[in-house]
Amino acid sequence: MLPKLMLVTAGLFLVLASACSDDDSSTTSGQVCDQRDALVQSVQDLASINVISEGTGGLNSALDNVKSESEGLRDAVADDSEDEVDALETAISDALDVLSNLDGDAGLSAAIEEVQTAFSDIADAATALADELANDCP
Repeated sequence: MLPKLMLVTAGLFLVLASACSDDDSSTTSGQVCDQRDALVQSVQDLASINVISEGTGGLNSALDNVKSESEGLRDAVADDSEDEVDALETAISDALDVLSNLDGDAGLSAAIEEVQTAFSDIADAATALADELANDCP
């Protein structure tokens, strides 16, 4: 079951990375793209976690970092992208809640489907955000 979780996190990284570009046409766009790139890096870090060796602590730490970067992106994006950022932040918060309700690493194995669903929700929200940012960061 844990490999499925790793596939979900890897898919999440690919979704965000697919929207990356170094073409910053304006300061605002550049700020959005820079912050988006920081979010992509935090998701890449999440996707590269060895869940078996790092357990729920590693997942919590990585998710906290993704949350911090999404908050930074919120500060950089235009108002018309805030719904997508809200959805991503909600999905991250929900995933943190799922992890906080686990009984340690043994709970992770027992609740793997719930964890996978939470990570899939993050991937869905990230996809919507990447689509929204496609014009700012082609």
